Amino acid sequence: MIDDDEIQRMHVRGLAQTVGYTVDPAASIAEAQHQMAVCTYDVMVVDLALDGEDGIEVLRAIKAAGQNPEIVVISGSEDRIRDAVVGYGRTIGLSMLGELRKPMQPTQFKAYLSNASQRAVRKAERAAAPDILRPELMRAISDGAIYASYQPQIDLASGLMVGAEALARWQSPIHGSVPPDVFVAAAERHGLERQLTDLILSQALQAAKPWVARCPNFRVAVNVPATVFSKIEFADSVFAMLSWVGLPPANLTLELTESGALGDIAASIDVMCRLRIGGVHLSLDDYGTGFSSLARLRASPVGELKIDRSFVTNMDTDNYSNIIVQATIAMAKKIGMRIVAEGIETKAVADMLAREGADIGQGYLYARPMVAAEIAPRLPASCS
Repeated sequence: MIDDDEIQRMHVRGLAQTVGYTVDPAASIAEAQHQMAVCTYDVMVVDLALDGEDGIEVLRAIKAAGQNPEIVVISGSEDRIRDAVVGYGRTIGLSMLGELRKPMQPTQFKAYLSNASQRAVRKAERAAAPDILRPELMRAISDGAIYASYQPQIDLASGLMVGAEALARWQSPIHGSVPPDVFVAAAERHGLERQLTDLILSQALQAAKPWVARCPNFRVAVNVPATVFSKIEFADSVFAMLSWVGLPPANLTLELTESGALGDIAASIDVMCRLRIGGVHLSLDDYGTGFSSLARLRASPVGELKIDRSFVTNMDTDNYSNIIVQATIAMAKKIGMRIVAEGIETKAVADMLAREGADIGQGYLYARPMVAAEIAPRLPASCS
């Protein structure tokens, strides 16, 4: 905790200790540099206004020390300043967990520490991740060892399940459970992202057929890398697969991750327009975190925005996230788009989203990802 206010340092220490952290206090950059020379930190809480120093100098010192903690910015400054500092930290390669306004809300701070713990686990998994070779990944794809798991999507107005997102999973006989971001990155590195996409898409369409037979408006969502959307033949491949399975195009949503920069933009728009003309739904995933602009949104035929969990999860305690979510929903509604909010973990957040007009919710409040056989018992008894 880097803050020249002793009372604030004690407050942070007490809160952090309740969730299992130990805290080293520092009142200046010099003290922080001394401690970083002898200790590696998982989390750093940085006040923006120190005695004769400021938080930007602190972030530069953290970067120079070669540390990579999760950083929380805290200040009584206006929201835009705190947000700009968080953006600066990310620009220089630091891992910025978020920002807090003084006086600090204990629940929000504890939520940040909880997120830091989860991110530390994922960081450790990535660091220990195996080097996936192309032949073994090709084998896992061809043998169907990589499979789709499904997370329910809930209509926020009725509380009923109306869809599910297909998520790739791999239990390797050599490496054990391989995190999706590891083998998806490997697929992109080895040029196998199309084969992986086709595998999950095929599994998802076949799994969805009996669900759609019971609930005609049910949608299954599948993530598609930007590079695959850039392949001009992809639309024909999707229509062929739908025809082979016997599933109407309207029951499929393809999610384009916003953080993935499109390669051939003209080819991507070509493919997306053909898919939409043919009845397939398109969604922009992780909205708010990547490369999209209003101009790009206007030029594409995407009909759904999926608000990223980083804004949704804490919107009941983080006013800035709440404002972003409200503005996104209002904008999307005015241009006729459907809104999906992911990362819902509490009823309070679900209720806020419903009041603001979000359509669909997804997150641990409702269910974790599950195998296909577990979806059918969750379908509504009566489907409109």
